[in-house]
Amino acid sequence: MKKKKGQKKLFYILLPWLVLISYIIIFPPGNTLLFVIFYLFLFIALSNTIHQFRSLVKSILWAAIIIVFLLLRQFRIENIINLILLLSILVTFEVYFRKM
Repeated sequence: MKKKKGQKKLFYILLPWLVLISYIIIFPPGNTLLFVIFYLFLFIALSNTIHQFRSLVKSILWAAIIIVFLLLRQFRIENIINLILLLSILVTFEVYFRKM
């Protein structure tokens, strides 16, 4: 029974990553819509992977922070202040959801 449960978890982790990798291979980044879809697939893959180790709310929070940081890097507006702000938002929400 445990082996089947472990295989199911592995399937839920690998499926979004396989979809993301196939999307990257099939569609070259040509317009804004393709970038939005890429970040959506990346968000789903990250949140599913993190959800296997943490709660759903925390996994969505971590995935959102990672996506925002990657978007800042793509637009070349990342700096130490933005990183500190993102980390402070992350810590604030972690403390808030720990008390709930």
